[in-house]
Formats: sequence, structure tokens, C-alpha cells
Amino acid sequence: QVSQTLMRSFSSTTRNRLENRVAEKQKLFQEDNDLPVHLKGGGTDNVLYRLTMALCLGGECRARLGLSFKRPAPAGVRKGLVPSLGFGREPTSV
Repeated sequence: QVSQTLMRSFSSTTRNRLENRVAEKQKLFQEDNDLPVHLKGGGTDNVLYRLTMALCLGGECRARLGLSFKRPAPAGVRKGLVPSLGFGREPTSV
């Protein structure tokens, strides 16, 4: 009896609750109201767009700030030499 109740609740009520709203959304996004597509959805789309832009700009500023405080490489490393390991040294004549 429990399985019959579960089957009935899953099969009938979900169909009644879900509607096909594709036609409404198509009308909303196709009307010519001089708004970009990413803002035609309303206030929620506007908030999400601004939040995304703020996060992107904040991340870029943080990356640039982090790179601006990097120390320059030592002279040997800048020339491609690693003096502690001996790589890249000129051969000594005997």
C-alpha cells in the first residue's frame, strides 16, 4: 500500500505542478526593449551580473597588487645562471 501511495504522488502531482513556460520566456527575451540579453531576466539577473563583475574586477586587482610587490630575481638567476649548482658557468681553461 505504501508503494501505491508513493507511485501515485510521484506520477500525478509532479505533472500538475510543473508547467511549460518556454513560450513566456521566449516572449520575454525576444521583445525589443533595448536591454542586453544578460539583463532581460529582471532584477535577479542584474544582481548576479553586478556580483560577477565585482568578483572578476576584485580578483584582477588582487592579482595585479600581488605581482607588483614581488621581489626582483637575483642577478645570477636573471642571466640564466644558477651559481649555487654550477650550471651555466663558463668553462675554465686549464
